[in-house]
Amino acid sequence: MEPESPQDTLGAAWENPLEDLFTDAMLQRKLRKPARLADPSLRDALDATARRMRELYTNPENWERTRGVALIDEATQTLVGNFSEYVHRTIARTRKLIREHQPIAIAATEIVKGYLGEQTQERFRAGGSWTEAREGIMDLLFEEMQVGAPQVRVLVRLYLGGVARIELVAPTQLSSADGGIVLQLPAGINILEQLSQDSRHAARRAVGR
Repeated sequence: MEPESPQDTLGAAWENPLEDLFTDAMLQRKLRKPARLADPSLRDALDATARRMRELYTNPENWERTRGVALIDEATQTLVGNFSEYVHRTIARTRKLIREHQPIAIAATEIVKGYLGEQTQERFRAGGSWTEAREGIMDLLFEEMQVGAPQVRVLVRLYLGGVARIELVAPTQLSSADGGIVLQLPAGINILEQLSQDSRHAARRAVGR
């Protein structure tokens, strides 16, 4: 029997093109989808490990509160609020921050990225610009944190007549009425969102608006 010529081989490959397409599709599917473990005991072991990891993170007894932290959004230099820091008792270098809506002692300030989200960042930037800026002196009261400071120099940035930002001109220390909560903030931080309504009105009066 004579061996097949290259022309015969090529012709045989094209006799059933649908089969070739099906074979290619199956190969691509195997490449995209990871193979499932055939051994049920291995699958059970992986499922049990996943359950243990979830329990480690969801069990409140595994977390210990360490301190209060004030967060500052990097993109807008806006004071976000006060948070309690919790560290995991068994997993090293694992922590979480939970926002507090009651006054807490603040031990540190931290810069964070992407916390506010793009839409909120744009709102805090007042569209990315302002039309006027004026300096003034006013009493501060942060409503949520229940801390304040008297006679603080601020820079009020206005956008089409409305207050867009209120920034600290110099580093400022704020405390609670009994002096038990102290918060040190750097210059240039936007504090508008944390101010009480009375403080916001005071800011407008301080700059003659």
